[in-house]
Amino acid sequence: MRIEQLKYFLEVAKSGSINATAQRLFISQQGISDALKRMESEWGVILFNRSKTGISLTPEGERVYKYIAPIVKQYAELENYLCNLHNGEKIKSDETVRILTNPLSMTVLIPDLLDLLEKQQPFLDFFCTDATALEQMIRQIQEATVDLCIFMLMQSDAADILRAFPDDIQIFKLFEDELVACVAKDSELGRRKNLSASEFHHLDKVLCAGVYTSPQNYDVEFISNNINVQLKLILKKEMAAVTNYYFFSRTFPKDAITALPIRPPLKVTYYLLLPREELNQEIAIVLNVLEKYVLELTGQIVDYHDLI
Repeated sequence: MRIEQLKYFLEVAKSGSINATAQRLFISQQGISDALKRMESEWGVILFNRSKTGISLTPEGERVYKYIAPIVKQYAELENYLCNLHNGEKIKSDETVRILTNPLSMTVLIPDLLDLLEKQQPFLDFFCTDATALEQMIRQIQEATVDLCIFMLMQSDAADILRAFPDDIQIFKLFEDELVACVAKDSELGRRKNLSASEFHHLDKVLCAGVYTSPQNYDVEFISNNINVQLKLILKKEMAAVTNYYFFSRTFPKDAITALPIRPPLKVTYYLLLPREELNQEIAIVLNVLEKYVLELTGQIVDYHDLI
């Protein structure tokens, strides 16, 4: 069933004429007639009385009309809202959107996202903070102290962790990526094309808290969420910083730092957490902008279908 068929049904019911409806909508009479017949066939009910003098609703059609009319009205309102949204309509709101994310996202993704939102919806207010523990994110979503959370999992750990999520939490996949080791271009490693997994594990590394599910498994020497600290350690050739590939160019200067892939790759996935309830207008706007940002950053399309 398509929304166009419902629109045709309403127009014909109001005008009492397929011909008049066809002229008004610039559609062939046959096209409208076929659409109405498909509706009747699909639903197993005769909606119209047809005669040489015109067309009118059957008693069943009159009852169906009462259901279809509000559906078409709400769909038109949705189209109008989306049109205004895409055309940059600015909404005023007293609500503050509260975002909780892992520290690595706070350094890159959140500033980019807020910049885009500021340009499109300058009247929205935001409060952003970071956390390293997924349990804390879940708890704050459940307690309604934050509206949405963005976090990252190693793909090797993701399946078991996601299965343990409570039922009142919605989980959406944002994008997939892989970790890279960031080193000075003029260092010995800077001339390499990639690193083996063994070399990576034995490398002196600095990373943001929460980059790994279990940092101790990767012999991490230094945890720092300060990108300037990480940059100094790289340029002094004391450590390699760890980030994900899509964030590299937004984190470190590409003229001085190179990102080495790990082979085989250490893949990660970014996720979004939301409460399992109807979204307000402010959150819907954030999700719309986030979807566009992910597409621009990674070329990947966000599918807002709950994973569990």
